[in-house]
Amino acid sequence: DAQLAQIAKLSDEKARLREREATLASSLKRAEDALAGALARAEDAARTSQVQATEMQDALLDCRERMVVMVDRVLLDEAQVRAKDAEAEFEALTAELRSSEKVADGLRHEVMGLTEKIALLNNSLAGHVPREAADQARALHAAAVAEVSARDTMLGALKAQSHATSAAAAAA
Repeated sequence: DAQLAQIAKLSDEKARLREREATLASSLKRAEDALAGALARAEDAARTSQVQATEMQDALLDCRERMVVMVDRVLLDEAQVRAKDAEAEFEALTAELRSSEKVADGLRHEVMGLTEKIALLNNSLAGHVPREAADQARALHAAAVAEVSARDTMLGALKAQSHATSAAAAAA
């Protein structure tokens, strides 16, 4: 009897252990399924993040390209403004050069006229004019020639500046 009671007790214990094993196996299966689902969701999220990162990188490259185009446009606009300014300066220098050439031509004619008058005076007054007056006339003549020479030098400098401005405008 005692052995039968013990066998029955062991049989009950065995049944409880099998039931417990079945419960643990079921819990383990649910945990594995949950883990597999979480892993699949994590993989999907990683793929989605990678796609989004690629899209953001593409958008950044596109934005950078647009910025380069905008900077190029700004630089081109600035170059055009500088070219227009240089062209206006060239026109102003050209007008000043023409005016200076006219003044220089007028002075040359005036000096030539003075030279002729001095030569005539020297010839007609040779011996009648005191030496001081002749020296004074020669000094006036030399001053007039020096002024024309200075004007010619200034005219040459204006021409050089005009050519330099023209070259700069052409380069811009």
